[in-house]
Amino acid sequence: MYWRIRKYGPLDVLKKYGLHMVLVISLIFNFLLIVTRPNLKKLVTADVRTQLEIFARQVAIHILDTSYISYGAATTSLLDPQNGELAQPVINYLRQQQLLPNTREELKANIQTYTDQKRVVAIRIDNVNTGDAVVVNGQSLIPIDVSGVVAVHSADEAGPPTPFHFQILIGYRPNTQAPLVADFRDLSG
Repeated sequence: MYWRIRKYGPLDVLKKYGLHMVLVISLIFNFLLIVTRPNLKKLVTADVRTQLEIFARQVAIHILDTSYISYGAATTSLLDPQNGELAQPVINYLRQQQLLPNTREELKANIQTYTDQKRVVAIRIDNVNTGDAVVVNGQSLIPIDVSGVVAVHSADEAGPPTPFHFQILIGYRPNTQAPLVADFRDLSG
């Protein structure tokens, strides 16, 4: 006969098609790696995470600080239109919540009131949690939760410490790449 029937054993199949099997397994493994990898745009590096957590602590302290010594500087650093820490919608929200003064005159009146009362505020930040970046209105923002306790002491008032919990979405200013609070939620109450 012109053809022979040959029986292939496992070793013969491995010799003949082994390279093909390794290639198929490699392709499947690489496909799984590509599909399950994290989104690089949503990852926050450790260095950036540390800087943003420090910034979030600073913003929370500036919002809560009503000490007669530092209230003016803290509020000015929040409201500065060029280099301020807050975006305009956040400033409007905080003014509605009466956490920020509406005018310069109101700021000066608050400073005078706090000075007359010798008001001192102690702020303790217990927790700062940074999440992965989220896209809001086409902009990548990093959510940070800040929680802790604030205690107010003055000549007129002294009460128990009050817990606070803020959720802050931080982005960057377009020109300077300085951090900026793009959204703010008070989850305290």
